[in-house]
Amino acid sequence: MILRHSSATMASVSAARRRVFPMTSTPTTQAPAGPDSDPLVEALRPALLGPHTALRAHIRDVVTGLADLPRSGLTYWDQAALAPGMLRSAIAGLGGSAVAIAADPHRLAILCQEAAVSAPRLLPILTGHFDLAIGGIRALSPASRWRDDCLAGLDSGTTLGALCLTELGGTNGADHRTIAVWDPVTDGFRFYSPNLKAAFHMPNAAGLDVPLTVLVAARLMMYGRDEGVFLFLLPLRTEDGLVDGVDVVGLPDKEYAPMPHGDIRFRGCWAPRHALLGRDWARITEDGRLDCEVPQRERWTRSLTPLGDGRLHLALGAMATARAGLGGLVNFARQRESGGGTRMIDRDAVQSDIVAGLISVYTASILGRLLQDMRAGTASSDPVMGLWSMLAKPALTVAADDVLLTCQLRTASHGATILSRLGAWRGNVHGSRIAEGENQILCKTAGRLLLGRESLGLPLLQLPGTPNELPEPIRLLAERERVIAAGLCAGNLTVAGPVLGPDSAAIALAVATTERALATAPIIAAAGTPDSGARELLIRLGEAYARDRLHERAGWFHDHPSDIWQPIQCTLTTGLVEDHRILLHHLPQLVTAFDVPDLPDSPLNGPDYTAPYLKITRWGEDSFINAAA
Repeated sequence: MILRHSSATMASVSAARRRVFPMTSTPTTQAPAGPDSDPLVEALRPALLGPHTALRAHIRDVVTGLADLPRSGLTYWDQAALAPGMLRSAIAGLGGSAVAIAADPHRLAILCQEAAVSAPRLLPILTGHFDLAIGGIRALSPASRWRDDCLAGLDSGTTLGALCLTELGGTNGADHRTIAVWDPVTDGFRFYSPNLKAAFHMPNAAGLDVPLTVLVAARLMMYGRDEGVFLFLLPLRTEDGLVDGVDVVGLPDKEYAPMPHGDIRFRGCWAPRHALLGRDWARITEDGRLDCEVPQRERWTRSLTPLGDGRLHLALGAMATARAGLGGLVNFARQRESGGGTRMIDRDAVQSDIVAGLISVYTASILGRLLQDMRAGTASSDPVMGLWSMLAKPALTVAADDVLLTCQLRTASHGATILSRLGAWRGNVHGSRIAEGENQILCKTAGRLLLGRESLGLPLLQLPGTPNELPEPIRLLAERERVIAAGLCAGNLTVAGPVLGPDSAAIALAVATTERALATAPIIAAAGTPDSGARELLIRLGEAYARDRLHERAGWFHDHPSDIWQPIQCTLTTGLVEDHRILLHHLPQLVTAFDVPDLPDSPLNGPDYTAPYLKITRWGEDSFINAAA
């Protein structure tokens, strides 16, 4: 069903916008006086970040106390070696129990966001430790002494946690090559890598003398019978070194996100019966049989519950860095002047970049926050939440990558050094686009799941709080999503656009669903915002994002005309220009609401972008010679 506003309602909203947001020929770009007491800022901030102000402040103090500051001269492995110590310190500062942190969805989500900005060397091991290892044990491991012993080191951070999922031959779902052979004589499992393609590729297993406990994806063989792929829990390295039957070889440095990656080979490594992770749906009986009613090909899918939280936390961390990067660009652009005295912030091309980033960051941040709220109220095994995480990670990491690239380009040499953090942030975002499922594969899988819902007659995936009436640009995005889903179910691939096959068509559906959700998220946030100015700005952000997507998808709408497309098409460009001018008018408040932490020595985040260079050179103003004078 197409949702419609009444003409009276839309006229009322437009009139309110003209009162609250007067048009100006030159956008106001000076920072407002007393931003911390600005009611607009205080209303926008919870829409972006949620209501957990005290918790966020506490976690920020702990993370900034780790002092993960830019340092020249460190090798790749020097940097990777810093993370385990920071992990232990962060756990100690947050109460001393990683298991308790992992059990608190909001605390863990905030930790990932704060670490992404202020401790970028810590972030790459966080989701592996908390979401994949501890989260996987909590979700899948039955009670046993084995589980408790493995959790003990993970809880304090003296042992790192990771997931052995990707083999050198790729992650191929239920077709893993690594084998776990049931050994009734020893009442346990023996793990083998039958060939090079079965070696696990790039878990954080090399180069560091730190104990490591992993979840291993392996094909269970019972008395010569293939029982499908499960996860297993076992130590890989103890304080005495690698366990018997395991070989690890370090890999060459990556170009981003330093981590102790290596290839892992199993040669008969042993783990007891309790290592099988199936909790209430798979176990080895006392007489040595597998008790599992889940069909063989579905056992792999059932085992993947830890991945959903990791995907969402990577997405949230990416958006935290995008907010910090964009805030830094705006701060720098306010200060940077040409020889003629024109500020960078007053150039329309720069304004265009900034407002595009602003719309992207707000819509993606709010969607991430809404999904985190959903996650806090649902089980990690909830299939709908898992689907949302599959959609969120590609959308948010790509948006963050685009924003950070723009920040690097516009800040030029000042954004190029490690002091700005832009390179470290973007490196982590690049890694996040690959980790916990490469983005294109996630989109393809999510699209197929969406098609499965459509074929069963289930409604479109909806965010809680979605209003019955949505602005017309967002209704058009929802209409596009509905038409693509229905057409693909009927076997018409071209309804998705110029696609080459079913994978591309599934991706197009996933993208259409995500775009509709991104546009809707600020509308939902607006409904929960008491401040009228913030409410109207949030609505404007949602509509601006939708209009931008409509402009991008104009060819599709030309091929699939709608009764509301023509009138919107006629005003699309002028509407976008009006959106951009109004958002630029409130740029200081919108950026202040990001609540970016202090970043010592960054030329992008202080009141004087030359100050870090004064500290480096120790050249005071009185040491220069003015020949012209």
